[in-house]
Amino acid sequence: MPRPSTAVGYRALLLVPGVARAFAAASLARLSYAIVALAFLLTTLRATGSYAVAGLALGAFGAVGVVAPLKSRLVDRRGPRRVLPALAAAYATALLATVAAAYAKVGEPAVYVAAALAAGLAAPPVGPSMRAIWAELVPEPDGRQRAYALDAAVEEVLFAGGPALVGVIVMWSDAAAALTLSAALALAGTVGLAFSPAAGARARPTSPARSSLVGPLRSRDLRTLVGAVMGFGLGLGQVEVAVAARAEQAGQPGATGYLLAGLAAGSAVGGLVWGRLTHRRRTSTYLIGLALVLAAGSAGAAVMPALPGLGAVLFAMGAAVAPTLVIAWLVADRLVPDAERVEAGTWINTASNIGTSLGTALAGFAVERASAATPLLLGAGAFALTAAFVAVAGRRRFDQVLGARR
Repeated sequence: MPRPSTAVGYRALLLVPGVARAFAAASLARLSYAIVALAFLLTTLRATGSYAVAGLALGAFGAVGVVAPLKSRLVDRRGPRRVLPALAAAYATALLATVAAAYAKVGEPAVYVAAALAAGLAAPPVGPSMRAIWAELVPEPDGRQRAYALDAAVEEVLFAGGPALVGVIVMWSDAAAALTLSAALALAGTVGLAFSPAAGARARPTSPARSSLVGPLRSRDLRTLVGAVMGFGLGLGQVEVAVAARAEQAGQPGATGYLLAGLAAGSAVGGLVWGRLTHRRRTSTYLIGLALVLAAGSAGAAVMPALPGLGAVLFAMGAAVAPTLVIAWLVADRLVPDAERVEAGTWINTASNIGTSLGTALAGFAVERASAATPLLLGAGAFALTAAFVAVAGRRRFDQVLGARR
């Protein structure tokens, strides 16, 4: 069983020379990402008057996220200081172009879709870049686990609070102001991260030991891990839509934000607790166990009649989310050379996002054709299948990478 670790604590991690500055900068950029989706949606909606156009623009922004590993490959090979600021400048420019079009009352849908595509293509890989810095500065396994847990917890808190911040800004100004703030945060945070002293260790260009068009995906083990993470995302995407549908059916659509914030809060707490423990079982055992916890939580949420009870289940269920990502990042680190670390970490995020998008689309059909509980049951099935996939395809692969710590 896991037990408390005597490794360096969270406060001590932030006192590692260079970490605080880099992490603060990365957090600013991540807050930009927490704001941008809702701010872009509302800005486009007000400018065009069309939910369809706003949804199409936001979908375009998310769809081009599949190129994120290629951007991360540039960071690996050319260094963060040459790549991240350029991407941040292009990203902020695309967002500000959207703001300018909205204030000029441009109603042409193509303008907003094109801006969304440009922003999505340029979005800097901040999270993977920060985790590569963690890996350089905290090489000891337990310390790195704790660093990744802190990283995941802070990201969860930011993404839970981002939409609320947009709501406050819209109350006092408008969505375009929130989008302007997102652009400013992205530019300041990403440039601050790239030029932080901690990024200096990765400032020099590197070359992988064996160049390949598919990069780290040439590793069958990494492909297996990516498939497992996609399965987790598939389940979570269905949960998010189902929660919104349940709140709507209960006549409290505003409760959706609070319920999903509970899921994020559970994830943050779970990540911090997980990082404080020393794990002595096999990596695959933990992944299977976490998938089964998520399956049980999703099934329990499907039969929970009242929203307060649903919130409690979601909080408990969320406790398994961040630990899953932490394990995936740690395994990915060990599967690839250091020179491909950013790209490998980005594949974990990309797999999660693709799975979530597929789950969201499937859940929409399930709600319309059946009930709000159906996606939760489908999500439980997706998590259970992921557990089976790890048991069959990943047990030896992942355990050979990390093994049981002694």
